[in-house]
Amino acid sequence: MVLDMVALLFLGFVGCLGLAGSVRRVQATGGGSYVVTLPKEWVKRYGLEAGGEVFVEQLPDGSLWVRPLSARSGGTASSHVRIEAGEASAEELLRWVVSYYIAGVDVIEVDVGKRGQLVREIVPFVSSRLMGVEVVEESSDRVVFQVVVDPASMPLDKSFSRLTRTVGYMLEDAARGLEAGDSELLGSIPGRDDVVDKLFIFVWRQVFLVLNGRRLVRELGAHSLADAVLTMTAAKHVERIGDHVSNVATLSLSAERGCWRGLARVLDEVKSVYKDAVQVFNKPSRAAAEEAMRRCLAARQGVGERLATVCSSGQQEPLHGIVHGLRRIVDYSIDIVELAMNRFAVWWLKESSLPARGR
Repeated sequence: MVLDMVALLFLGFVGCLGLAGSVRRVQATGGGSYVVTLPKEWVKRYGLEAGGEVFVEQLPDGSLWVRPLSARSGGTASSHVRIEAGEASAEELLRWVVSYYIAGVDVIEVDVGKRGQLVREIVPFVSSRLMGVEVVEESSDRVVFQVVVDPASMPLDKSFSRLTRTVGYMLEDAARGLEAGDSELLGSIPGRDDVVDKLFIFVWRQVFLVLNGRRLVRELGAHSLADAVLTMTAAKHVERIGDHVSNVATLSLSAERGCWRGLARVLDEVKSVYKDAVQVFNKPSRAAAEEAMRRCLAARQGVGERLATVCSSGQQEPLHGIVHGLRRIVDYSIDIVELAMNRFAVWWLKESSLPARGR
């Protein structure tokens, strides 16, 4: 799957960013102030000289954010990358386009040479899966994509909420379609996966813009860098849940109609634990997280048993896939609850006035 490979490429890209810092000594000046030297490579990169100005901001976690004064408003220079297709397939090119998009590149040029059919293959995918991307140039041998949406136009929590609601609606409609015997509704659910992917990838782009220093955490509405990373991780779990909902809806069409209502009841329970997980992630509390975890574990244990009672033994092939899909949805919901616990701890640590080891 393209998005799974993109995740691997993305993580590899993170490892090559050169995020490691260096220890620098604080020195006192004659006027009672303190100074720390700036890395020589950074100064050269941004064309700074002696007497130049930088913008320094203290963040809630106690760290300092230092940027060239020209970047004070949050704007950054547009980044551009050119990808030569060579012998790569459309799928391989798409992986790189999505990876550069997530990394924060603004203009992505793809040169396909004499393989003009690649343009026709990748343009529809990019248009349907990448939010705020437009084709600004197109010919038989190249296509240029440009990101035209400001990532700060939709705060991170709203991007994540739209993602979770979209998957929640998929679960609701799958249960509704089974209950009503509406095969058309069930058949429409996999088509919504494009929207899920679009929102998921957008969330990752937002967080990565913070990770690579092109946006401040507060500009995207996140509580902290740790909070943004937790949201990015939760978004990946939600995206995987969307994949399994699509598979369950498709497999249900192959099951006997006589067991559809029974499937709907089991799916309702799975939908409930998913919503509990998302709710406790959005509003973390210790008590709510513990209760959500108990419900998730109970649901996972009983999924297979309950489905076996509503479908005949002749339905083993689609039933096996449905059971697997529903269990994976619950598993990812458990992961989201665990992230909610992490998030609660991060929020507590930030808000607590006591040293962490004293509580």
